[in-house]
Amino acid sequence: MELVAQVRRATALLEAASKAIGEAEVDEAVRLAAAFAQAEKVAMAATRRAVLRAGDEGAKKHGGDHTMAGLAARLTGTSLAKATQGLKSAERAAGVAGVEEAYVAGTLSFDQAAVVTDAAVLDPALAPELLAEAGRTSLAGLRAVAGARMAAQRGEEAALERERRLAARRFCRVAPLASGGVRLEALLPSEEGAAVNVALGAAGDEQWRAARAAGRPLSMDQARADALVALCTGHTGTDAQPAPPEVVVTVDAAALVKGAAEAGEVCVIEGVGPVPVATARGLLGEALLTLCVTEGKDVRTVTSTTRVVPTRVRKALALRDPACVVPGCGRTRHLEIDHWRLDFSRGGLTALDNLCRLCAPHHRLKTRTGWRLEGGPRRWRWLPPRTRRPRPRAPV
Repeated sequence: MELVAQVRRATALLEAASKAIGEAEVDEAVRLAAAFAQAEKVAMAATRRAVLRAGDEGAKKHGGDHTMAGLAARLTGTSLAKATQGLKSAERAAGVAGVEEAYVAGTLSFDQAAVVTDAAVLDPALAPELLAEAGRTSLAGLRAVAGARMAAQRGEEAALERERRLAARRFCRVAPLASGGVRLEALLPSEEGAAVNVALGAAGDEQWRAARAAGRPLSMDQARADALVALCTGHTGTDAQPAPPEVVVTVDAAALVKGAAEAGEVCVIEGVGPVPVATARGLLGEALLTLCVTEGKDVRTVTSTTRVVPTRVRKALALRDPACVVPGCGRTRHLEIDHWRLDFSRGGLTALDNLCRLCAPHHRLKTRTGWRLEGGPRRWRWLPPRTRRPRPRAPV
């Protein structure tokens, strides 16, 4: 009971701090947000571990629930499906060295722990790299790295079998809702999914720009919904004609020749993730394919003395920085290119190693308020403006 009493006292402290946020200074509010975020991770991890310890018997005895998942769902106020998924991931993490410790300490979120655990179950040697990656990148970035490592471990034949299973399970459902409207759900193999994703993205951008120009701004989700209707019905509702979608595949030259990607080699579709090399080969005849082979002309040597970014560099930049590079941001839509190391106005070259992609809010902060980037790819650090020391006054 002493442990329960200690946790309740800690909860009371959190409640008091929460009530005081309205009076906090800006800097203190940011620090409180970081502290609360870590406390939430610790609390969720502890809740799942405690429910697992209680088991089904404890759930029935003390909560009146039929299962552990039912108890977890009621205690956390989430759905039964999500509670079940959380308990399964917590149970799997317990068997992976380093992952459970990070999860319990609050340095990994539930989603991050699930990604690292999936990879570590396949190969425990992947855990240290992915734990380090989780501390410096977004969830989307972590998933991309983990997906590439897992694809390399499983091999080409396993990747092809996965695509065959996905093709056999493909579906598209339209379900009317009792409250009105319909909900769409679909599952597609990687190649077809990539084509749909790119087509929706391009058409959604056109819808978004047209609506903004007409003075009726849309969210990107709304724009993509309008784009889906336009693509299915042929009625765009605008005069704009969207550009043909382009599927971007990145594959190591050696893997393309051999027909399989080995450890350290990649074969990915932008926006989808790792795919079999056979999929990349099959796309070679498609008119709307950009194949980025990671051997040959080094895009780092392609530079420009103007602000215009060469096409090769623009594509390589999009592949290197699929999301805003500010740690923890993860935005992938409407990214802007920035001369991060040395600004163009100060003589910075339009070259890959001097460029990065930022979301609009972070680009504004960097351009207008002095926030800055350091470190470079995979080591990005987002630093506040440098404080200016007052100049000493000349003696009178």
